[in-house]
Amino acid sequence: MRDRQRSASARITGVQTFSVTKLKERDALGERITQWVQSHRDAEIIRTEVVQSSDAEFHCLSIVIFYGERSVVADVQCEGASEPALE
Repeated sequence: MRDRQRSASARITGVQTFSVTKLKERDALGERITQWVQSHRDAEIIRTEVVQSSDAEFHCLSIVIFYGERSVVADVQCEGASEPALE
């Protein structure tokens, strides 16, 4: 499991965080994320995390996207692949 986590973290080249506290912002959150994904077509999403926190007054929702560049992710995957045997 650690090897898989290590290789995933080696592929991560960026993090994008979306945080909202107001109802109107939460309603538009999906659209904001979709726009970001569409404008970053070279980014391959590796992992996402949803974090919620609150205090007496506010509720904060954060969506964290861990991504890598498609060419970097492909190179890392190729390095782990075994080469075909020569006959």
